[in-house]
Amino acid sequence: MRAAGQDSLKWALKGATYFDHETHRFAIGDIEIGGEQVSAIRPAGASMLVRGIDARRYVCTPGLVGVPIDGQTLALEPDRLIQRGMTTGALFFPCASECIRAMRLTRARLYAHLLLNPFSRARVAQGAVDPRVYAPELRVFERVAAQVARHGGRLLPAIDCACVSSAHELLFAQDFAHALGLKLNLVLSDSAQAARAFRERFYCTEMQLIAFLQLLQPQTAVWGLSQLTRPDLRILRESGVKAIGLPQTKPEERVDAATIAAAAALGDPKCGRIAPGMRADLCLFSTADRSLQGSGSESFLRLFEASNPNAVIIAGQFVGGDFGESAVPSDSNAPASLIKQRQADKRERTQTV
Repeated sequence: MRAAGQDSLKWALKGATYFDHETHRFAIGDIEIGGEQVSAIRPAGASMLVRGIDARRYVCTPGLVGVPIDGQTLALEPDRLIQRGMTTGALFFPCASECIRAMRLTRARLYAHLLLNPFSRARVAQGAVDPRVYAPELRVFERVAAQVARHGGRLLPAIDCACVSSAHELLFAQDFAHALGLKLNLVLSDSAQAARAFRERFYCTEMQLIAFLQLLQPQTAVWGLSQLTRPDLRILRESGVKAIGLPQTKPEERVDAATIAAAAALGDPKCGRIAPGMRADLCLFSTADRSLQGSGSESFLRLFEASNPNAVIIAGQFVGGDFGESAVPSDSNAPASLIKQRQADKRERTQTV
């Protein structure tokens, strides 16, 4: 049964040139949005929704999925993610308080990875390796996860392999993640110096150790692959894990790496592409040129290389740009200037009240 008022939440980007992941080509159509999701994509001019925006001069792409994001950059420039068209991102934090603080800094959807290194090292040093002894930490993780979820994000367990001092720490972190019902995210060295220091401690590479410990399982995400050797790459490809950061050469692979592949690594199948049932996380680029129709992934990449989006939509709401925040005009052809005026009037009325 349709919920009351659902129709009032439906609107459309009419006549937009949008990127279709099925063909990796730009097409023209009406993108209908219901609540937080794309409800339908129809041929240009076919949408019967009254509420909408004339998007004929806009090129529409899915929002980028950034992996990983620098937490320090986020703190200094909280709006930078949105300005670059990044609607979903992954960050890694050494403590729970930093996770919660980051959620309040940006309107982008964040997947906060809590590094378990300090906790694992302390427990192993105490000789507490039985999963039943860390029930208090499990409750803390679940409480933090609930706070992160209230800000629209998700909390995931991770461990920085380069910083571990014993294999027991890796196994303990794996057990802890299993107790949470989650996969442990593995973060590898991001510099040659760190990778060399690891080999000097363990007489093997990080990939060889975690493979020996049988931590490489399907659906496990492995981050930071810049220092992998050829044998490491072979281990990685044979394990079936989600590898984040492998170099991509083909334009189609580069587009996927910044959208659907990154979303899959985060365990979020609802973002990264423009299709019915997907979350309405979109970027709009203003252009009077219709020549992008039929062009492919190269054009997608050039859009983001040349400029920032003119408007960004997250979960069906404008969060900045040409149309103001959370704006949908009541008629289908309202110009951007009128939309901005409506938003200014609305803010003024709210402040008066």
